[in-house]
Amino acid sequence: MGESPLLTLFLAGFLILSSSPPVTFAQTDRLTSRSELLALYELRSSLGLRARDWPRAADPCLSWTGVSCESGRVTGLDIAGLKRTRLGRLMPQFKVDGLQELNRLTRFNASGFFLPGSIPDWFGARLPPSFSVLDLSGSGITGQIPESLGNLSKLTVLDLSLNHLKGPIPVSLGNLTEVKTLNLSHNGLSGSIPDPFWSLKSLSKLDLSGNVLIGELPTLSPSIGSSSTVLILSNNLYYGKIPLNFTTTFSRLASVDLSGNYFDGGAPIGSQSRGGSISISENCFLEASDQRSPADCVSFYSARGVPYDGPTSAAPAQQPSSKKSRKEMYILIAAIGGAGILLILFALITVLYCMCCRSGRRRRTSDPVLSRQQPRQNPIQSSQEPSSSPGGDRHVSTGGAHVSEAQSAVPAGGAQVNMTSVRRVANFAQVGDSYSYGRLRRATSDFSDANLIHRGHSGDLYRGQLDDGTRVAVKLMDQNVANKDAYLAAELELFAKGIHKRLVMLLGKCLDAPHGVKLLVYKLVENGDLGTVLHRKPCEKEGGEEEEEVHRKPCEKEEEEEVQSIDWIKRLKIATGVAESLCYLHHECEPPIVHRDVQASSILLDEKYDVKLCSLSESCVQEAENNNNNASGVISRFLKFSSASSEPSTSRAQPATCASDVYNLGVVLLELITGQSPPATSSAWLDRLLPSIDIYDKELITKVIDPRLILEEDHLEEVWAVAVVAKTCVNTRPNKRPTMRHVLKALEDPVKVVREDSRHGGKMRAASSRGSWNGSFWGSRRIEGEKEREAGGAELGGRSGSGGSNGERSFSIRRGSTEVVPEP
Repeated sequence: MGESPLLTLFLAGFLILSSSPPVTFAQTDRLTSRSELLALYELRSSLGLRARDWPRAADPCLSWTGVSCESGRVTGLDIAGLKRTRLGRLMPQFKVDGLQELNRLTRFNASGFFLPGSIPDWFGARLPPSFSVLDLSGSGITGQIPESLGNLSKLTVLDLSLNHLKGPIPVSLGNLTEVKTLNLSHNGLSGSIPDPFWSLKSLSKLDLSGNVLIGELPTLSPSIGSSSTVLILSNNLYYGKIPLNFTTTFSRLASVDLSGNYFDGGAPIGSQSRGGSISISENCFLEASDQRSPADCVSFYSARGVPYDGPTSAAPAQQPSSKKSRKEMYILIAAIGGAGILLILFALITVLYCMCCRSGRRRRTSDPVLSRQQPRQNPIQSSQEPSSSPGGDRHVSTGGAHVSEAQSAVPAGGAQVNMTSVRRVANFAQVGDSYSYGRLRRATSDFSDANLIHRGHSGDLYRGQLDDGTRVAVKLMDQNVANKDAYLAAELELFAKGIHKRLVMLLGKCLDAPHGVKLLVYKLVENGDLGTVLHRKPCEKEGGEEEEEVHRKPCEKEEEEEVQSIDWIKRLKIATGVAESLCYLHHECEPPIVHRDVQASSILLDEKYDVKLCSLSESCVQEAENNNNNASGVISRFLKFSSASSEPSTSRAQPATCASDVYNLGVVLLELITGQSPPATSSAWLDRLLPSIDIYDKELITKVIDPRLILEEDHLEEVWAVAVVAKTCVNTRPNKRPTMRHVLKALEDPVKVVREDSRHGGKMRAASSRGSWNGSFWGSRRIEGEKEREAGGAELGGRSGSGGSNGERSFSIRRGSTEVVPEP
């Protein structure tokens, strides 16, 4: 008996379930009309839509973006936001003939989809009677609005705004008695508003703003809309008085905007100046605020020969009150006092600067080492040994003024290397292997011109092959090289910190060569530099048949296949590799090291296109507090601005900061994207490229992409994202550029980082002291005038693009970056 209640409940539930109707699961209908399928394929072809959005092998009702179906028939098309193929973008056109075969179509939305051309006349005759929504806003449409649109009696939404339509508004549109939204704003429509428009009772929004509609409001009794209707007639050429019947109608609508016309007479009762909802600014009303100038109003009415009832003269200017005069007097006194204080401060700073300079000269005069001066001799061309002072310091001549080599050991650009770092050259014996001078002479065939890669400001570079078969690049720094000890110290000090996989490999050095010659030995990177690979042309063989293999250029395949550009995967790999190397210098070295010569010729590529950064002789420690916060440093930085107009300045006169490396990396990224080598002065080059990089329009980037670069559709967005990163890097305000750590993060997944930050502007702002990509992107874009390259650097730049072999052009140490870094 105890189980009977449970049994009863079980039987009752079973009876309820058995009596209820069976549960069915709705399934999305597949397209059943073959004619509609063919029509969709015709639209796909004429509009040039991508296979990603409208895949060929899939059912349109199930898989095509923006296609809506009911009962196996197409009822809606929404192509807003879709993209054309590259071929479709070359020849866009307003060709939508396939819509005529969609017999149950009720809505067509092409908002923002570029459809150059005029609206076909058959729209009103061949579209189905049930058609109710037509949105062609912002589609680049031209021509006139066809009269046949008035035949779409079921139309509830008609949006043709933001186009280039001309001519009058068709009277037939007044037949659209069921229309709720009618938007014809921001075109070039002329004439007057058709009278039937004032009888459209179903309207919830009528927007005719931003046209050249002209005339007076009619004398009829309008019955337009209801209490929730919004009426916008702003920025047209309507004039005359507002009739009383229109004033009554306007006052019962939700909102009316008549601003930017030429209405005159008294302000309507429902205007905002009287506490209503009618906006009447920028008209010619009497006794109303925010109106046009009387001269403008009189000129408009006189040109049309119509009577004018508005203000004819400006209101008399009120005499300034004594309180206002007193305030202006205080401002004038404060300005004069502030100018006096600035002059006094400037005089004090000048005096302090002069005192610091005098004390510095006094210290140098009292130093027995710095006071000894002897002219430099050429150790290669002269058989005499260089003269030495009792202290053992050799001396060089620079521009006619004789100074000790320790004092002249300053790299070009003013990044100073103190005497301690120069004297530490003798302590670098443990950095790399030590090679004998004779061995390196044999490896380079006695430094013959046949093995010369190029002559650089930090030394001459030769290719060679050691006795054990190792292919090397040897940099020879003799006393013809100014500041060679400084360059040597800069490189050895950097390599003493450790070898990074993204830096060129230093094999060793020779510091005991005769005549004070210094040599550095690097591993030869076989694939050459980025400038060679990116702008590679079919090579030519040099030398005769008896030329040694080490000197022969790899041209075996030049007749078998054309030279092809490196693909996007390799270019992105190169960009990431450069960012990794600079991230090591900026964020892993302590103190941070600035490369100062980041350009295509400083980026070496091995056989796997892994980056090896070279041209390290210009590197130096980032300017820190010890250089800028002392009295003379601050004064020097302040007085640079006064002498900038009278003394020529180069990029090296700018502070050595990590932000300058970020700028130069941005130029390299643009070079990878466009395939164009930046000129010596890149201001005009950047001004031409950067307008095509828009964070909200990915298609613009196709205008500047390297034409040799064959891109899949999936990679186009990645190219755009890298371009956005590059644009933030070349911001003319250094404090608006991202750090190298964040550039590396962006290049590892550019689309994700740029897209997320454009949606959530504060996400990276919290992670980066330099702000978001979005903020950096919209920062100051005005490029300051770049300074001309030094003559030697320009010459080396041309040589690095043509000399040497494709496989052995491993170094192209040109003059440093020409970037001008305007300080904020």
